[in-house]
Amino acid sequence: MSIKGLNISDIASQTTVKTGVGTMSPNQVGTLLAQQAKEANLSATEISATGAVGKYGLTPSELEKNGYLKPGLLDRYGNDPTKMESLLRSPGAWTGKDGIESVSNVLNNEKLQTTIKTESLNTSLNELTSSGLLTGTESPEVIGSLTSVTSKFNIDSVGKWLNNSLPADMSLSMDSIARGAQYATEFVDSKMSALFGGTSKAMSSLFSGSAAPQVVVPKVASQTVNRDAIDDSMRSLIGNAKVPAPNYTGLLDQASAELPSLSGIPVAGVDMSGPVEVCECSDPTLIGPNKEECEDAGGVWTCRIVNNSNNPPTTLV
Repeated sequence: MSIKGLNISDIASQTTVKTGVGTMSPNQVGTLLAQQAKEANLSATEISATGAVGKYGLTPSELEKNGYLKPGLLDRYGNDPTKMESLLRSPGAWTGKDGIESVSNVLNNEKLQTTIKTESLNTSLNELTSSGLLTGTESPEVIGSLTSVTSKFNIDSVGKWLNNSLPADMSLSMDSIARGAQYATEFVDSKMSALFGGTSKAMSSLFSGSAAPQVVVPKVASQTVNRDAIDDSMRSLIGNAKVPAPNYTGLLDQASAELPSLSGIPVAGVDMSGPVEVCECSDPTLIGPNKEECEDAGGVWTCRIVNNSNNPPTTLV
């Protein structure tokens, strides 16, 4: 089982989400949708051969469950994947909910697709709580994983999946959806927070091209990890040499989905046994400033020695 890793461009191109799902914040939901869009691998104007619609691969059953397709049509067609596209393109299949009277109304509106997908996750959460499978107060990772699976499968199948009583191929498909959702939810906290200092305002700025916080080029210091190769990869991804951003491109398997932190933890092969000077600025709006840039912005520049308990933090003036 494998999942596709997110990168900064995936997050930056994601339509803004204003509604949370259970304990999931809007930022977490937005990142989850970015992950699902990457897995779907469809454009916002595309229908797949099996009837998956738009950027997130909205399924016919998902559209029916949320009131956009007339109830019973999928059963009448025998849930035959080869017939789904013709069904979706029939104006008579649509209920008219929210003014949607044909599949073209959905395909021509990426914001609407995001609204429908968020609604689908909330509908799934209601199903899970009504059936007693969740209370709704679980962690964002659990909420994200189970609502993502339930949006694609019926609640009875989800219950059997949780009890390990489904055929292996179906169970593996649900496992993959759940793992991708968990990865995306954790990505917000462990990766985006590390990049932007944990501020929700800074993370939110990545969605829909809003202005990013002020950034400056980090100062090179002695006795620290050499990040030249890493920084080159970051700049090539962002396209702006002043923005230090991580590269999470590529295919991640389940074991490697737990990516390392960007918090300055030593990497393998680097000797960190001796004292190392670490400096930071008190102004949280600056990313990677040097002493001069920190003080010019009105911040206080502090340095401390790590791996040496005898040296408390020292304020440099």
